[in-house]
Amino acid sequence: MTKRNKFTFLKNTTNIFLILYVCMTFFFSMNQFYKYYIINMNLDKSIDYIFIKKEIKKGGRGSSHLINVSYNQKKYNVSVTEDTYYKIERGEIPDLFYSKKIDLVFSKWGVRQYFRIFVVFISFTIIGLLILVYKIKGFLKISKK
Repeated sequence: MTKRNKFTFLKNTTNIFLILYVCMTFFFSMNQFYKYYIINMNLDKSIDYIFIKKEIKKGGRGSSHLINVSYNQKKYNVSVTEDTYYKIERGEIPDLFYSKKIDLVFSKWGVRQYFRIFVVFISFTIIGLLILVYKIKGFLKISKK
């Protein structure tokens, strides 16, 4: 195998990984959008739930604030904002909502969180597509010569 053949193989492998990257980010972003869409339709009526406890998960770059609740004899972890987390100490219980379709208890923050994740990953998908189109155009120019 010559050096030129090895280079072509690596270029093709890179393109394959780029295609996989675009597909994975696209499907993950669509999953987040689906969850956002489903839970956004269930914001009309808050649920009655049993508050169990609240906790702060630390790791990575920051911390996340969770409350553990029980609804319909099932336990759920619900992510909330820091402000909501500390309002619970003052006795203000947040409104939570339930989606029967995906069996999820969520807060209003959860809706925004799913949308933000969707926007970030759809941006990664678009960037990956632009790089892929650029590589394909370059490959077509080389192959025409």
